Amino acid sequence: MNRTYVKKPLAVTIILLFISVSVIPSTGTTDVKQITMPTSSGNTLYVGGSGPGNYSKIQDAIDNSSDGDTVYVYDGSSPYKENVVVDKSINLRGEDRETTVIDGNWNGTTVTFTADWINISGFTIRNCGFGYCGVFVGYSSKHIISGNSITNNYESGIFIKDSTDNIISKNTITNNKNVGIFQWNSNFTKIMDNNISDNDCFGIQIKHSYNNIITNNTIINNGCDGVMLKTTFNSIISNNVITNNFLGINIELSEENKILENNIIDNEFLGMRVWSSYKNLIYHNNFINNSQNAYDTGQNRWDNRYPSGGNYWDDYNGEDHFYGENQNLPGSDGIGDEPYQIYDEDFTDRYPFMEPSGWDENYPPIVDRFNGASYGQPGIPLGFTVGLFDPDKDLWYFMIDWGDFSYSAWSGPWMNGEWISKGHTWSKGTYYQDFCTF
Repeated sequence: MNRTYVKKPLAVTIILLFISVSVIPSTGTTDVKQITMPTSSGNTLYVGGSGPGNYSKIQDAIDNSSDGDTVYVYDGSSPYKENVVVDKSINLRGEDRETTVIDGNWNGTTVTFTADWINISGFTIRNCGFGYCGVFVGYSSKHIISGNSITNNYESGIFIKDSTDNIISKNTITNNKNVGIFQWNSNFTKIMDNNISDNDCFGIQIKHSYNNIITNNTIINNGCDGVMLKTTFNSIISNNVITNNFLGINIELSEENKILENNIIDNEFLGMRVWSSYKNLIYHNNFINNSQNAYDTGQNRWDNRYPSGGNYWDDYNGEDHFYGENQNLPGSDGIGDEPYQIYDEDFTDRYPFMEPSGWDENYPPIVDRFNGASYGQPGIPLGFTVGLFDPDKDLWYFMIDWGDFSYSAWSGPWMNGEWISKGHTWSKGTYYQDFCTF
C-alpha cells in the first residue's frame, strides 16, 4: 500500500515565528515612537514626608523645578487638594498609586500638562470640577501617563487635545462621569494595558485623529461605547477585552483602521457598529454573546482574505468540509464553507472561523496532489508527484511509506504550491494509494 505522511516539525514552526509572524507591525503603517525624557542630570524635589526642605504642596515643588528634574510626592500628607499645572519637562512621581492622592476638590482640572516631555506615575487623580477632567494634555506632546488610578472626575478621566506622541499605560481609569479617555485632534497616541471600566458613557472616545494604537486594554461595563472612533484614520484596535458595555466598538466616519484580535463579548446592544465608514479591516476577533454581533453601513472588509481568514461568530451555523480560497476543495481548514452574513448579502465575512481564536490553531497540511502511475511492472521504476496545501502557510516535510516495508527519506522543507517528484521500484505485489497527514 502507498501511504504518504506529512509533518511540520517544531523547528520549522519556530523559524516561522521568528521570520514571518507579527501582529500589529504587519497590519498597518502606524509608527508609535518610544518616548523617553531628554537626558539630564536632574535633581529630585520632595513633597510631604519629614525631610529637611521638603515641600508641602506639589505645585510649589513644580514651580521650583527645572527641566529634567523629578518631583517625588510622599503619601503621608495625602490627599493633596490642589489643581496642579505641570509647565516643565519633569517626572512627577507618587509614592503609591492607592494612597498618594491629588484631589481637585471639585474645582477645575486636577492635573494640567502645558510643557512637553512630562511623565506622571503613582497617583490617584480624582474629583475635578464640573465640565473639567482629571488630567488635561493640551497643545503639548511626548508624555507618559502610567501606573495611576484616575477616578471620579466630572467630565473625563484623561483629555488629550491637539497633541502627539503620548503613551497612556497601566492605569486604572474608572467611574468618571462621561468618558475614561477622550482624545481630540491628536495623533500617534498609544493606549495600552489599562483597565478602563464603569465610566458613565465612553471607555475610550477618539475624534479627528490618526495613527493611534489601542491595545491590550480591559474595557468593561461602560455606559455607552467601549471604544469609539469618529473621523479617525489609520489606527489600530487590537488584543483588547471589550465586554459588558452598551456597545463594544463603534466606528463612525472613519477610514483605513484595523480591528483585530479582540474579544468582543456580552455587549448589551451591539458587539461592533461601523457607520458611514470605509476601507476598515476587521479580522481575527471573537464575537460572543452580544445582543447583535455586528452592523455595517459602509464598505469595509471583515476578513483578511484566505488563508488568514475572518472572525469567530458565536451564531454562525455553517460547516467545515472544504478548504481553499473558494472553499470548494475537500478537506477541513477550520474556516466555515459559507460566508457569515453581517447585515445583508452585501456585508459578509467570507472566511468565518469555526472555533474561538481559530486563527491560533495550527492546522495540518492537506494532500491535494498525488499523481503518478496506478500500476506497473516489478523491477520497473515508477514516478509520483506530491503536492500539499497548508492552511497556516507553514513549510512542510513529507515521507512516503511505499507499502513494501520501505520508506522514503523525509523531504523538505517545501512551500505551498510546490510539486515534488519521487520514484520507487517494487518487486512484486499489489499496492493501493492512501494518504495520512499530521
